[in-house]
This record gives sequence, structure tokens and C-alpha cells, in this order.
Amino acid sequence: MQEVSEFNIFAKSYWSYYLELEEQIVLSKKYVEFDETNHKTFSSNYLLLIQAICSEIDVVGKALASSFSEDFAKEKGTKPINRWWYELQDKLPDIDKVVKFADSYEISPWANYRVEKKISTYTDKNGKLKERTNYNLAVKDDKKTYETPKWWNSYNKIKHHRTDFDGDEVNYKKANLLNLSNSIAALFTLETEYMKLIGTLEERASISQSQLFEMEDVTNQLIKNMFEK
Repeated sequence: MQEVSEFNIFAKSYWSYYLELEEQIVLSKKYVEFDETNHKTFSSNYLLLIQAICSEIDVVGKALASSFSEDFAKEKGTKPINRWWYELQDKLPDIDKVVKFADSYEISPWANYRVEKKISTYTDKNGKLKERTNYNLAVKDDKKTYETPKWWNSYNKIKHHRTDFDGDEVNYKKANLLNLSNSIAALFTLETEYMKLIGTLEERASISQSQLFEMEDVTNQLIKNMFEK
């Protein structure tokens, strides 16, 4: 039996689903143009897509963190975004890069997000000294704190507090084009940067490509292949 490569497993297990999510976004362009002036446009369809995309971000993030860290893979209990991001932030090159959404506007969904690991001690109810590990937003050299991505905070407000108000705006309205484009960009960069680590340029050029974003090195390879035929 021919051995299946890690790249092919990833492409079939994750990238194919990414393309299905992306296709739904492309179809929505019939009704709302992909333009910055429409960033606040919201809909129940966007709400559905944002929840599906961000859920997949969490799934992919944890899967990648498990592949990078045996400790993470064995760890029990809740693993929020700060926990798995800590395992990825230094292992995926250019994860905070800028990408262009639908050839319309630029997005950097993971910019200004960094987590640090801190171990503290506490005394339990039996008087024993124990350690607790926390994964918190890191502090910059200027003493300012890095930030959790705004689109991720919006996703959580949509998911858990949809009818609550944030200032004078109900959270339901956060299911808008801005948060949709940022969340799909976040999933795109997460998956494509990982595929760079496990696959060759030729392998990445052999799979179906994104309709919303461009991988420049893959595009150049596809153009090269076209002229060589």
C-alpha cells in the first residue's frame, strides 16, 4: 500500500473543507460587494459562516499545536485560543503577514497577537504548594499589551452574547463583512503557512487554489508550469 504523505492528509482533511467555506463566501458576493464601504453590512448568512469558520480555526489550531508539541497533545482540559496559539506563534513563518481579500483590501488577521507562558504558585485547600500555568497576552517593550484578534472577540460575542449590547450596538451586528473577511483570512493563513512546512512548492501548486487569496510563490509556479507545457 502506497504511503500517504502528511501534506496530502492535511490537504484532504482541512484544505478541502476550507475551500467549501470559501465557496459560500464567494457566492455571497452576488448580494454584497467585497468593498471596505460594506464592512458593517451584516446578515444571518454571515453569522452562520463566521461561526463555522472560527470553529474550524479552533480545530485546525489545536491540530497543529498537537503536531508541534507532544505536551499539548497529551494535555487534558480546556485549550482556549491563547493556549494553542502559544505553540504556533514561533513555528509558522509569516503567520501575521498581510493578505489581500478578493483583490479588494488588505488584511493582517493575526497581527499584534502574542502570548506568553507564566507559571505561578498557589496553596491548595490541603496547604500544599502547587504550580499553575497560565497563557496570557504578552507585554511589549513599551509596556503595552498585545491584543486578542478583534474578529475573534466578535465571534465569541456573536456566539455567546448575541443579543447583548456593546455600547449602542447589538452584538448580532458583528456578523458583518469585516469580521467575515478577517476570519476567513485567518484560516487561510493558518493553513497555508502550515502547508509550507510540510509540503513542497510542487505539492502546494497541485491542489485547488483559493478564490479569495493568493499564494504568490504558488502562483508563480503555476505560471511557470503553464509556459513549460
